[in-house]
Amino acid sequence: MEIHFTGEETCPIPIMKPMSAEETEFHLPDSYETMLSNLLPQNNLEDEIAMKEKERPALTQRDKILDYLESNGSITPLEALNLFGCFRLAARICELKHEGIEIKSYPYKTPGGATIAKYSLKSDITQTELL
Repeated sequence: MEIHFTGEETCPIPIMKPMSAEETEFHLPDSYETMLSNLLPQNNLEDEIAMKEKERPALTQRDKILDYLESNGSITPLEALNLFGCFRLAARICELKHEGIEIKSYPYKTPGGATIAKYSLKSDITQTELL
């Protein structure tokens, strides 16, 4: 089916006329501006918090281990592996010591009978924690 226009029919689609030199700015009616502002995403508190979280650098294993030592007093390699995915606790402890943090290490006997290192910020290690 072909459609032919003879020029007398009106086109159902409105056609914009070219703008003159004086008509350089286009303004929407207020109702359209309101409608568009409702469609655009609004900044809310959750978005601002998410943005700040992205800007904040992630804690390193070393930072997490130091926080854990400060809150719990001691840490073992198995705890570091389970909590922070840290396979080299001794290396992280060495880095903390080089930063001037006093950390004590001592042998600790596990319930299975293995002897492992346990690290502590506290200078008073009780005799029950030792071998």
